[in-house]
Amino acid sequence: MAVIEAIETIYCEADVTSVTFSSLGSYEHLQLQINAKLDDTGYYFSMGMRFNGDTGNNYSYQRVLGYGSNETAAVGVSASNIYGYNGDALGTPSAAYGSATIDILDYRNPNKNTTTVGFTTAGLSNTGGPRVQYATGVWDSTAALTSILVDPGIGATAFVRGSTLTLYGLNSS
Repeated sequence: MAVIEAIETIYCEADVTSVTFSSLGSYEHLQLQINAKLDDTGYYFSMGMRFNGDTGNNYSYQRVLGYGSNETAAVGVSASNIYGYNGDALGTPSAAYGSATIDILDYRNPNKNTTTVGFTTAGLSNTGGPRVQYATGVWDSTAALTSILVDPGIGATAFVRGSTLTLYGLNSS
């Protein structure tokens, strides 16, 4: 039976430019759940994650995004962030809050790179209706995670007041 425990919840009581989780515990996996709104004035959003303060070109991602009758796919390498969770995935300034669930797998295993898999949704968008996105990411390092920085990414400067980010620890028993 799987065990899930809340490690920390950040309630944004004001607009914040980033959130850092630095007490990660000793779990097999982590899960980040986000209910957020960004302060972007356009339509392009990308929520980024940076591990252990690594700002090198050490992150890659794949994503599939669907909205209305449209779909897109992308792959890429990023300096300073896993930008696999992007393309309006968290909604527009006039829209409802978007949500994301991101699993961070084997974050302490020294024999493999840390991988992420996530699902994001947004109720509205300036460019075609509700958005649903599935994405994976890889951090090209076998170092154990000691911190996770989450930022609003390209096009936005802050998570808007009222956003919540919760980090959970997962064990198989």
